[in-house]
Amino acid sequence: MRKNYLAILLASLCLNSIHAQRHVKEADLLYMDDGSLYVGTILNRSVEKNFLLNTGDTINVDPFEIHKRRRLVNVTMHRRGKFHFRRGQFVYIYSGGGGDGTSGTSMIAGVLGNRFSKRLSAGLGVSLDYYTETVAGFWVEHAFTTPFGYGRLYLTDTKTRLYFDARLGYALQRSSFFTEDHSNGVNIQPGLGIHFASRNKVKFHLNMAGNWQYVTANSVDPGFFGSGPVELDYSIWQSQVIFTFGIEAW
Repeated sequence: MRKNYLAILLASLCLNSIHAQRHVKEADLLYMDDGSLYVGTILNRSVEKNFLLNTGDTINVDPFEIHKRRRLVNVTMHRRGKFHFRRGQFVYIYSGGGGDGTSGTSMIAGVLGNRFSKRLSAGLGVSLDYYTETVAGFWVEHAFTTPFGYGRLYLTDTKTRLYFDARLGYALQRSSFFTEDHSNGVNIQPGLGIHFASRNKVKFHLNMAGNWQYVTANSVDPGFFGSGPVELDYSIWQSQVIFTFGIEAW
């Protein structure tokens, strides 16, 4: 039920964000001391600047009243000065996990990628993943470093953008005192997320994904209260619905 609520929330956020927007190939964004915003082109840089708004009107702006100026290239503008990039490189870092009474997953990952169009982005990443699972009634643990390819397809072009993304990687086992003797394995993670517009180059993401990790392992449980050790040999797909929070920067 919780998963259904999240899916409904993702959809409603995207629907509520539909409003007037425009593609800006190149412009100046002026943040004024009184909180107002202007999007357009600076026509001259004299003591009193002439500023051509995107609406076609020309206004005079006092440079001493400009709090901050940002140069925008190839963005989609939304209300209150918030925007999304349409092209260019990006760095995306996300972390999260999920679990129930019998298994759990946690991870932190980073992606270096490129926006090829307003709809399609792709890149390469690496993550540190940790899994717990119950096998034949015994609790086992696995850790991986996972290099992966990453792709993202935007489904909307609104202030709160809905997208489908996926990663495909090959997890390399990391051994520690707490983990079992386990192998490398394929990792698959398709997901559905929302990408929030902002007034700066840092954007936030929320994502719900399915994560599948293949693992072959050998585990020896020492036994307790006089019982002998138990050896487990198993090959499984560890599957989990995970929820992540991400930050993307230009």
